[in-house]
Amino acid sequence: MASKKILLIEDDPDQILMYETAFTKAGFLVEAVRHKGEVLAAIKHERPDLVFVDMLLGEDSGLDVIKELKNNIDTRDIVIVALSNFNKKDLVKEAKKLGAKDFLVKSQVMPKEIAGLVEGYLS
Repeated sequence: MASKKILLIEDDPDQILMYETAFTKAGFLVEAVRHKGEVLAAIKHERPDLVFVDMLLGEDSGLDVIKELKNNIDTRDIVIVALSNFNKKDLVKEAKKLGAKDFLVKSQVMPKEIAGLVEGYLS
């Protein structure tokens, strides 16, 4: 069985390293991009099973990424999980309304735990 592919959209290099390490140790293939403009090319090239998207991407919004992916016929069926340092009800509600399957607050869930949730997101 082929390993599941994860695309991580995160602008912080330290966060990227932390999540890549956890996902790789859990047996997943991981690709990371730092900017909204890189997302569609990465998806076309990697064909991920799951996308984790940070809500704050420098000047870009993770909400815009979710909206763009869910409004694109080629990417709308990919499972998306939002990640954020902020646990704001309006942000959680908007991310889920736009199509995120879940919303995880980084400070409340360790990367290893998030890696353990992947199979459940994909079932």
